Amino acid sequence: MKPQDFKIRAEELIKQLDSIQAEGEKCSLKDYMNPFPGLQELLIEFVHLVYAFDHGLPLNKLISDLPSLKFGSAILGRASFNEEKFKEIRYYMNFFIQYLEDYYE
Repeated sequence: MKPQDFKIRAEELIKQLDSIQAEGEKCSLKDYMNPFPGLQELLIEFVHLVYAFDHGLPLNKLISDLPSLKFGSAILGRASFNEEKFKEIRYYMNFFIQYLEDYYE
């Protein structure tokens, strides 16, 4: 894949992230610490995308724990906590896109 392909995929992942956040949480007794279906898979894909681009990129170390992020229920007063987690994820995705634009376009 070319750097442009990585950028396009990262932009698609941001759109998916926005969609997951817009849908809001889905309460489930089975997986109450992950109230956003599809988010963990998205994070795993993002981590692999960055690693596939350059496994030596320092960003890899910063994002390696993203798939294990835990979200709480808004019912328990965790809405602002969840918002901060989404901002953190979006920050790293945008950082990767900006890196590609700065160094490969």
